[in-house]
Amino acid sequence: MRRSRPVPLLLALAVSCCWARSGLAQTLPDPDIDCAALPDPKVFIEAGDTQMTFLGDLARQLRDAADPITLVYLPRSTCTLADNHFNARPTTETMRYVPSISESPTWNGTPHQCNNRAGGFLMDLGIGATFISSCSQTIQSEQPSDTDIVPGPILGYGFVVPDGSLDAASGGITWDEAYYVFSGMGQSVNAVPWTAEPNPATGTPSVYIRNATASTLLTCAANVDPTKLPASSWVGYRKSGQDDRSSVVVSGVENAPPGLRDATIGILGVDLYDQNRQNLDILAFQGPGQKYGYYPDSTPSLKDKRNVRDGHYLPWAYTEYLVKVDSSHAPTNPLVARLIDLVQGDKETHVVSKAGVSPAFDLDSVQIVARNGMVPDCAMQVSRKIDGGDFSLYSPSAPCGCSFEAAAEPSLKTDPKWSARCTTCTSDASCGSGKCRHGYCEAK
Repeated sequence: MRRSRPVPLLLALAVSCCWARSGLAQTLPDPDIDCAALPDPKVFIEAGDTQMTFLGDLARQLRDAADPITLVYLPRSTCTLADNHFNARPTTETMRYVPSISESPTWNGTPHQCNNRAGGFLMDLGIGATFISSCSQTIQSEQPSDTDIVPGPILGYGFVVPDGSLDAASGGITWDEAYYVFSGMGQSVNAVPWTAEPNPATGTPSVYIRNATASTLLTCAANVDPTKLPASSWVGYRKSGQDDRSSVVVSGVENAPPGLRDATIGILGVDLYDQNRQNLDILAFQGPGQKYGYYPDSTPSLKDKRNVRDGHYLPWAYTEYLVKVDSSHAPTNPLVARLIDLVQGDKETHVVSKAGVSPAFDLDSVQIVARNGMVPDCAMQVSRKIDGGDFSLYSPSAPCGCSFEAAAEPSLKTDPKWSARCTTCTSDASCGSGKCRHGYCEAK
């Protein structure tokens, strides 16, 4: 097979309108409390597993905030949690929470667990990690009139290989190469280096995927060839049910045996890739109609999500928040409304520590989203309406591009060119015709 190799562009270019913490598997401790006994107020959440580290980070701050909330959460594939939320099905499994700073000052990032109650809890919030419109028509039709789907931060997805295998792949993968590899035809078309058996009956797999209801597979499929290779037709190793986790992909790819390393590939959320860069590489992706392949970031060593934000990198989606609303479409739960304000980034929303907590904190919501590998809407320059859909130029009403980059990639602050473009501020007076937002001068 003749292969059109992607050539990674390391600097983002102008876009024309409308063109066609560790993520390793964790051994969670046994439940140490009943979920009902955790401090009030509580918010119960089902979310895609790519959101677990973000929720843990946010939960840690909120437990000790001046206006505290206890987040009680559980990983669930996007389409399954949508089905549960639309049909008001309670969650009955053991759930997760995070200890407060005062309870556990040296917490290592591993969530604690709590015992569910008989009959379970109804979820206050569902967080899908891609467009709910990518789920089956049956699930979409279940959406009740009192539930809205609210866009949250943007999450990239990608194709990962073992650390050091970029050279074997020439740095990237084209959409047609991905089609052959993940349809199981990599061997027959000689899609070098991905020519090993993807999921042999015995032996080690070389291709690691997710369940067809998971956001990771849905978004990757939508950006490869959803007509010829829908998510349900992808071939590779995966587990089923609640054992279907991104951590399985991480472990399988990074632990590929020496003779299989160059042939091993998997799909993963970019946020989880960021947490595992020491053992994984991400491939530049060249989509249909593109002349070049692009990394999610402006260079492989940065975390600025520049190519996600300006539309060069294709596999990304909005996280979508499933929210009960009143007749005016306002969230019926004020705690859920507060969480949405925190994650959208269009308001200067802070999480501030309560008196006496040490170390004290005052975190802007943009920082929390950025340091967990996602992009708030206020830092985007393009938008899309469906998974894998065309882009439109986008100008957020309250842009936060500079503060996002400063939080996502602090090393940029030592770059004179970046500092000349992104100047710090304390008020609008120092921003000329712009506006001071989140500590940086923005265009408006």
